[in-house]
Amino acid sequence: MKKDEKGPDHWADIQTCKIEGVRLQKSPIVKYSAGQICEVKNRRWENLYEGSIEHIYIIYDDTLAEREWGMHKESTDRYLMIKGTIEVVLFDGRDTKNAEPFVCKLSGADEGVYSGLIIPPGVWHSFRNFNKNEIILMNFKYPEFNREDVDKYRLPMPNNLTDFQW
Repeated sequence: MKKDEKGPDHWADIQTCKIEGVRLQKSPIVKYSAGQICEVKNRRWENLYEGSIEHIYIIYDDTLAEREWGMHKESTDRYLMIKGTIEVVLFDGRDTKNAEPFVCKLSGADEGVYSGLIIPPGVWHSFRNFNKNEIILMNFKYPEFNREDVDKYRLPMPNNLTDFQW
């Protein structure tokens, strides 16, 4: 029997942005004999995963569908791009005097990195699959989705808070 040697560090690069509470994560891809591995959650990353994870789901998209703004008053979205590339645009609905949109790119393993995004309550967001390739996006929500009292609010693009549109 042979025991594996000490493994490589999988530490995620976590960056903040100009919108309070929004954090961009880039997790390394670590190659091993059967392929590759990427950590999704590690207790050392408490600044990335504040609170618990109560609901996990996958978004699959292969369209260029017209997008709108979405926002949660109670829920935190934690995106992790698995495959493909999307652009995400956000603006802070908690401070409508400074509702300047912020655009970032999330990429999956086919781009050489798993990237993620933390979107706190009160931040309006939308994404687009701009190259029409298949995308797979995971969302680790807190608190869980409540079908009886849905915490999802929508605005058209553009609107009276921002004139941004895809």
